[in-house]
Amino acid sequence: MIENTFKKRASDFDNVAEILSFIKSEKDINIKVEVYEYWSGYIQLENQPLSKDIQHTNITDVNEDDAVIVKNLNGKQEVEFGEGYETYNLYKKAIESKFYMWGIGNVGIEHFTEMLNDFIDDESSDGDFYEFIEYWVHCQDVDDALEPFEAINIKEGIGEEFGNNDISWSVVQYLNKFKVDIVFY
Repeated sequence: MIENTFKKRASDFDNVAEILSFIKSEKDINIKVEVYEYWSGYIQLENQPLSKDIQHTNITDVNEDDAVIVKNLNGKQEVEFGEGYETYNLYKKAIESKFYMWGIGNVGIEHFTEMLNDFIDDESSDGDFYEFIEYWVHCQDVDDALEPFEAINIKEGIGEEFGNNDISWSVVQYLNKFKVDIVFY
């Protein structure tokens, strides 16, 4: 689980000029970037109980590619896996759920200040944080979204809650939300 004690979130400010002013006023500050994709799909949990009596179902991913293929042969299930889904555990039920694919990394103050100044020079000091994110982040992928921030000490995971890493297998079917935020500690 990720600790949630922080001073402020960049998304709490009215505009990027306020963010820049806040950074300059703080003597001891750490900056982290938090990114997540919030998906609907199927999962298996790390600590999920095992059973030999699982009734498996066909599962497809967001691209309609097969993840789990179930064939009934003489009253017995034969289960095959699509490419990339081979870690499916036959002794765990696939649970339909919503879950987070997330990443967190440290951002250098100088680099982040430079990003803010570049945005102000090209756009406006009145632009809000979400306009700043749209300016720098051009995707809905955790790894790619971390790149412009030159994040270090990155932690990533897949969990039922943001910051948890408790899912052992997953199939994404529908992206509900994508979010990037900057947190000041």
